[in-house]
Amino acid sequence: MAAGRRRRPGRLVVSALSGLVLLFAIWWLYFLVPAGAGLAERRHRSYRWGYGHYGIFAALAALGAGLKIAVEQTGHELNASPLAICYAVAIPAAVFLTALWLVHAPIVAEPVVKPAAILGGVGVILVVPLAAPRIGVATVVAAIAAVNVLITTIAIAAGRKR
Repeated sequence: MAAGRRRRPGRLVVSALSGLVLLFAIWWLYFLVPAGAGLAERRHRSYRWGYGHYGIFAALAALGAGLKIAVEQTGHELNASPLAICYAVAIPAAVFLTALWLVHAPIVAEPVVKPAAILGGVGVILVVPLAAPRIGVATVVAAIAAVNVLITTIAIAAGRKR
């Protein structure tokens, strides 16, 4: 029993730090391309921009709830399947990325985040939780964070090339 207790704080730290890294990565993606100039030039798309944020905000709220459950599971072993807990993080993360691209792409002249990066990242994010029973919740959350960091890094590199 003591060995299990020694490992749990490490998984808890990994889960919490991965959630923080995930949130920083999506924050960075959101603010990577300023929307003001695009909205000024394409006013006819402002409704899509404004109402599209309902999906973005809903995904962020659901992601926060999923991360809370993931951290809770790592610390206290909830009576829920690891697969369900990991999808409580993965689905909102995937919805956020998709909604962000759908809202930003029509208002900027050249999107920094390419559809292939979003679709590939969303695909990986939605497949990774299938490994949750074998690798654990903390590792899946870390993998989801890593995918988001990779997408952010690709977007930053593409933005610098322009």
